[in-house]
Amino acid sequence: MAKKKNSDNPSITVSGNGDHKLDQIKQRAYELYEQGGCEHGRDLEHWLRAEAEVSTAVSENSSKNLKTSKK
Repeated sequence: MAKKKNSDNPSITVSGNGDHKLDQIKQRAYELYEQGGCEHGRDLEHWLRAEAEVSTAVSENSSKNLKTSKK
């Protein structure tokens, strides 16, 4: 499956591979941790936000692929 960068968050690469998705969530959660000043105790918040961002990126990409394939 081709990988695409998410236009809303360029650090998220869209792919259908489950392991790759987990890696993306880990990477994005760590980025959020760094952006938040490396403050401890917010790991769950960062993880859930990263998970939501990655899931949204995958969903948006799937929708775009469906629209493109129908043309």
